[in-house]
Amino acid sequence: MKNGKVQIGVVGLGVGRWHIESFGEVPQAEVVALCDVDEAKLKAVSEQVGVDRVYTSYEALCGDEAVDAVSVCVPNVLHAPVSICALRHGKHVLCEKPLANSVENGERILEAARKSDRKAMVAMKLRYAKEAQVIRRLVEEGKLGEIYYGFSTYLRDIGGIPKLGGWFTRKSMSGGGALIDNGVHLLDLTWYLMGCPKPTMTFGMTSTKFAPVGEANRKAVAKAGPGAFDVDDFGAGLIKCENGASLFLENGWSTFV
Repeated sequence: MKNGKVQIGVVGLGVGRWHIESFGEVPQAEVVALCDVDEAKLKAVSEQVGVDRVYTSYEALCGDEAVDAVSVCVPNVLHAPVSICALRHGKHVLCEKPLANSVENGERILEAARKSDRKAMVAMKLRYAKEAQVIRRLVEEGKLGEIYYGFSTYLRDIGGIPKLGGWFTRKSMSGGGALIDNGVHLLDLTWYLMGCPKPTMTFGMTSTKFAPVGEANRKAVAKAGPGAFDVDDFGAGLIKCENGASLFLENGWSTFV
């Protein structure tokens, strides 16, 4: 820390720009280093925010002794390598959701975090909203009674697919579609408000029915080529918990509502 502030390095300047703005509102934090493989973007953002420690290699940023914590804002396929590298260099880690593009990579991050003496967390921002904090406090105080069932529904219309043909819609890079994109936010929020009961059993399904529908979508898929969309556009599940509570979730990128 320097001057009582955690010195932060941001890797990935797409979503990372939101992280930079948010850290700017935290008196105890200061962004001191940036990383992106796109040199033009890196130069533009560094000039905009006044940060002169810039890198095109995340390994180099993680090795910078001036950096205390790393904000991981890269595509899902890179969450594990960047997070693990940061932890091994003794940095705290804030990783964008989802934790990883596969269970195996998620477990690798957890193992690296356990072996380190640093903090590591996923950026599940909705649970920190004022409304969520109020509801959670009411639950903890017992003012809402027994929470035995929770449900979450988030269905976008036919045009809700993000960056069709890019890494979001390619399973090799994203790990999945709608359910692990915005679905994880609603799952985490609902589970948090229920008191975070331990899951014991899950049932679920995913489908891809509406992604190719519509002229704009068809053109985007055709232009991007083979494998441009091989993830789910809808998913639903039921989670049973140790305390007897159940949680239902449904989430869609492209649905008729």
